[in-house]
Amino acid sequence: MLEIIAIIIFSIATFAIAYVLGLLGMALTAVFIVLEDIPSWLWTIVLLILTIATYTGLRY
Repeated sequence: MLEIIAIIIFSIATFAIAYVLGLLGMALTAVFIVLEDIPSWLWTIVLLILTIATYTGLRY
C-alpha cells in the first residue's frame, strides 16, 4: 500500500514539475522575443555607462 502511495505522489510531482518547466519556458521565450526588438548597439551604450560609473566609483 505504501508503494502505491509513493508512486502516485511521484507521478503527480512529475506532472507538476513538467507544468512549471513549461510555464518557465513560455516566459523565457516571451522575454527573448522582447529582447530581440532592442537594437544591438544599445548594449554597447549600457556597457560604456556601467564602465564609466565603475571607474568614477573606484576613483573616489
